[in-house]
This record gives sequence, structure tokens and C-alpha cells, in this order.
Amino acid sequence: MPGNHSLISPSSAERILNCSVSLARSLLFPFERTNPAAEEGTKAHAVLEAVAKDDYLPDFATDDMIRHAVRFIELLAEAGYGERWQSEVHVDPAVHPALAGLHPEPIMSGTADMLIPDGAVDYKYGRKRVPPDALQVLLYGASQYPQKIYVTGIYQPNVNPDEIAWAHTTEETMTEKLTQFADSLREAIRFIVLQQTGVPFALDEYKEGSHCYFCPSLSCCPKKFEGLTSALDNRSILPIEKLLEMLEDFESYANSVRETAFNMVLSGSMEIPGWGAAPGRRPPGKWADQLQVMRWIETQRMLGSIPDTKLDALVTTTPASPAQVKKLLKEIPEDLAEMIIQEEPKLTLQRRK
Repeated sequence: MPGNHSLISPSSAERILNCSVSLARSLLFPFERTNPAAEEGTKAHAVLEAVAKDDYLPDFATDDMIRHAVRFIELLAEAGYGERWQSEVHVDPAVHPALAGLHPEPIMSGTADMLIPDGAVDYKYGRKRVPPDALQVLLYGASQYPQKIYVTGIYQPNVNPDEIAWAHTTEETMTEKLTQFADSLREAIRFIVLQQTGVPFALDEYKEGSHCYFCPSLSCCPKKFEGLTSALDNRSILPIEKLLEMLEDFESYANSVRETAFNMVLSGSMEIPGWGAAPGRRPPGKWADQLQVMRWIETQRMLGSIPDTKLDALVTTTPASPAQVKKLLKEIPEDLAEMIIQEEPKLTLQRRK
């Protein structure tokens, strides 16, 4: 399952390219931002890795995640990579792009979803369309340097479940794009040096855009704050679809402020009057061993102690969750309850009473 991202990684490349100052600001907030959609994507990637490696499925795997992972592999086979699967297609490998020969040593690290012999294919579980020649995917492909033609693909099951979007990038174009990124990195390093000397950044040094979404320093970005307050002034003349987009921006910004505050409180680097970290809601239980639960269901089927219609509802590809079992059967049988793992609630930022 993917872990924490590096400060400089293919996934942060688009942000660094568009807003070089963000790298320096991110050093002040070394916390990885997340949200429910990102967490769902992380789980979907873990399911893909399990399916691709013919490994045990994680207990959070949903039918949709499994179906999309299987379909992704089928589409790769249809594209001609099926016979080369074992020897030339690498699943979830660590990559260290060296900017395709522009820099002799790797200057970043990340984890690609699929490396193919002549490039890379990325798996995006979100609903926002991403081009197959996005900088992040090109950097994954650059780890296969050198190639005359770099093949990069994007599979987005929640955009089009039956297609991998492909791009073919020449060596010249790849070099041009990575040179532009290398220039942005040099500018980012200049901002880091300025920040260490205490020189403040001008407002126009910050660049607002879609790349802001997962920026670690979003909560203190003056450009984003200016854009949001300006949007508030114009809200009465905006059409409903623009208002909804504005709300997404506000929610992202608010979540960033909460995450930053929580991480600072948790790390002890800041005390916030009236606020503190406290346990949140207890998470739902999960099965210690899914196979053991499946056996229990089949045993009940043979004994006839529970109607088949209810047992059928308890299992699809994987057994129903403990919460779903309780909803269907009204209570969880004692011998089945022994198979449940109950995790402790996570700490959250809360007002002090």
C-alpha cells in the first residue's frame, strides 16, 4: 500500500512546475494532506496491487475496486502487454527518475502503478479526467530512459471503465518537458534559500490553480486566501455550477486549515487556545480472517440455521462487513463476533469543553 510521498516526487511535480514557491512553503508543513476521496484512491491502489500480484485481497476491498482492478489488467493484456506480464511489466515499483538524462543522478522518488517496457501506466481512481501525458506519468515513464518513443497511459475507471487513454511522447518532447520541470526545480531551490534567510515572498510569486488541491501549505497560502475572498464578493452573480465549484475550493481550504492545525497540535509544535487532540468516533469493526468468515457462512448454510436468502446477502466476492451482518441478522452470533477486530478510535482536532 502506498506510503508517504517524498517532498519531491512525480505526484508533486505538477504543483512544483506551476508554483515553485510551494516547495519552500511545504518545508514548513511536513504533513501529508488527505481526504476521503484520496483515502479511497489509496485503498483502490492497494486492491490493484493485490489483484495484479495474485495476492490476498485487503479486507477493505469493495466489489467495484476488485472489478476495476481486474478490468485494468484485461485492458493491458488487450494492448499487447499480457504475454510480457511476468518478465517486463512491473507492478507498484519504486522509481527514481533521473530527468531522462538531463541530470545524472535521481533527484526524486515515487511509486509507479505499472512500469511497461517503454513507459508507464498510471491508475487514477478519481473522477477528474487526467491526460495520459500528464507530467507525473511522464516522470514515471522517464525512469525507463532512454526510449525513442515513451508510451504513457492513464486508466480512470470512474471516468471510463473500458479504456486506457494512451499517449506517445517523442524523446525530443520528453526532454523539452523535463527541461521545463528542471528549471522549475531550480527556481524552487532559490525560494528555499530565500525562505531560510527570512526574505518574505511577494504575493505574485504564488500561483493558484488545480495544483493547489493537495498542497501541504494550502492553509497559509495568501494567493488562495485572496482568491477565495474575491470569490465571496462575486458569489451573487455566479451561476449555480460556479458556486458549486467555489464550495469545493472552500472545503479544500477549510480541510487544509484543520489538517495543519491538527498536525501541529499533535506534534507539539503549537498550542491552539480552546482546541486539542482527542479520540474521535470508534471505527467499525472488521474481520480478523475473511476466509474463516466465509467458512462460517457455509457451515450455517449446511446446518440450515439461517435462511439461504440472508446468507446470500452476506457474501459477494468478499463477506459483508460486521456492521452489514448486524443490520441483516439484527445481532451478530456469538461465535462470529469472536472473529471481529475492534480498532481504537483515531485522534481528531476538537474544541475543548
